[in-house]
Amino acid sequence: MNNNKKRELNDKELGAIPKLKTLLSNHKGAGNAISSHRIMDQMINNGVNIGDGSVLRRMISHLRKDKLPDLAANSRGYYIETDLKKLKEYADSTRARAAAMISVTDSIDDHISKKRSENALNSQGQMFSKV
Repeated sequence: MNNNKKRELNDKELGAIPKLKTLLSNHKGAGNAISSHRIMDQMINNGVNIGDGSVLRRMISHLRKDKLPDLAANSRGYYIETDLKKLKEYADSTRARAAAMISVTDSIDDHISKKRSENALNSQGQMFSKV
């Protein structure tokens, strides 16, 4: 089973995007980053229960693509990066992490192909040895 596609945001989650955008927009600069836990708490205080971290990450991804491309993150949380040089560095770092992930998945795929070939050869060898 190949389940590579992420679940799309549902209507409730899409409806919460404007509140999330407003919340995140108030956190400018790395020193003002807001943690995922605090985001979820503040959203609940605003009447929106996101559910869990995976939903929040999908909502943030949606925002980054469509409404807040200057949304960055560090170990403390999410923030709006106002310095274009720092935003470019963040984009470069994100691109490098993505390339590293692709390299790892390529290695995994190569390993799977190799094991399947070995298994096929072993199966053929067992068939001929029984004859």
